[in-house]
Amino acid sequence: MQKAAADTTVYVHFASLFEKYLYESNSPFHNEELYLPALRLLAPSPLLRPEEKARYAFQLDMALKNRVGDKAADFPYTLPSGKSENLHSLKSEYLLLIFSDPACETCVETSSRIAASQSVNDAFSINTPSRTLLTILTVYPGTDKQLWRDHLSGMPSGWLHAYDKDMRVQQQRLYDLKAMPAIYLLDTDKRVLLKDASVEEIGRFFSKPR
Repeated sequence: MQKAAADTTVYVHFASLFEKYLYESNSPFHNEELYLPALRLLAPSPLLRPEEKARYAFQLDMALKNRVGDKAADFPYTLPSGKSENLHSLKSEYLLLIFSDPACETCVETSSRIAASQSVNDAFSINTPSRTLLTILTVYPGTDKQLWRDHLSGMPSGWLHAYDKDMRVQQQRLYDLKAMPAIYLLDTDKRVLLKDASVEEIGRFFSKPR
């Protein structure tokens, strides 16, 4: 990027390539950790227009949230019964946190694939009254609660399904929800083990003895 700075047109071109390949969720090369150094240069760059700098500054702010190794942001979620709990109060050795939307076909497909994963089911089979190895929590961050309730019966059984009653996740931008599903694997202390996890990454993680 520093060499490209000699030519504004080239600089902007490289910036767009970094964004396309490392930031966009559907890119096979998506990698926020690799994108972060570029964002740190782009956000304050005098070579970019104010609106471009603002976009990269926002991306930088979101990319720095809930990184692998960090403690995930806490928030309250509400179950179908109306009972509310906080994320950090959930007791489980591993927590698969899935932000999803029932109107999102990719969300439904991804949930089905996770539910069919042999290694995930093997992890669930270890759960006992005295030990919870794995909990899967889906959270609907949207506004159409009736839509969410109408789809509850089709959601995987054995998982916890909740919604963000106060819209805190989106209003406070606690998590980057530029694309859904947004999947995080957390440890017992709610530290992030996997961010923007794929079904394959989740399967590989739980294929190892726990």
